[in-house]
Amino acid sequence: MCSRAVTSAVSKMPGVYSVHVNLVSETADILYNPEVVTIDDVGDRINMIGYEYMGIHDNNSLNNSVLEEKRKTSLRSKVYRIIVGFVFSALLMILMFGGFDLGEYESYIMLAITIIPFIYVAYPIYNSGVHALLNRNLNMDVMYCLGMTVSFLASVLSTFNLLGTNA
Repeated sequence: MCSRAVTSAVSKMPGVYSVHVNLVSETADILYNPEVVTIDDVGDRINMIGYEYMGIHDNNSLNNSVLEEKRKTSLRSKVYRIIVGFVFSALLMILMFGGFDLGEYESYIMLAITIIPFIYVAYPIYNSGVHALLNRNLNMDVMYCLGMTVSFLASVLSTFNLLGTNA
């Protein structure tokens, strides 16, 4: 989460007096006038810029348990993405350095193995990067998107021998 993006987007809303975002706890303390802006409006703004509004954390134990479940689900999704990325990276390393002969279609096979996991693992970053650009906010997600896109496109071009050969 980019604290500057959330702070900037929410603080520009009418009726919002102050915003303090804590990256470590992934929370925001917002002082606002409920007669001018609702918490749902604030949540919609947070969602609009590419982050997930989880709800209000207060002394209501039912609400806190819902928030905790959302946080666990989000964390589980991140762990699954890491595992998928690791497994497919390990598979590619084994194919590249394990002495397997995949014939003349080796690079195409490896490209086919990478496409779906790449999309699955990179989707949240691309989603955040696109939302940041739409909100005219150049943050780290945009930089990650650029780096991943250039690397992946170079790999695809190399697969089809459009960048030259190693001869």
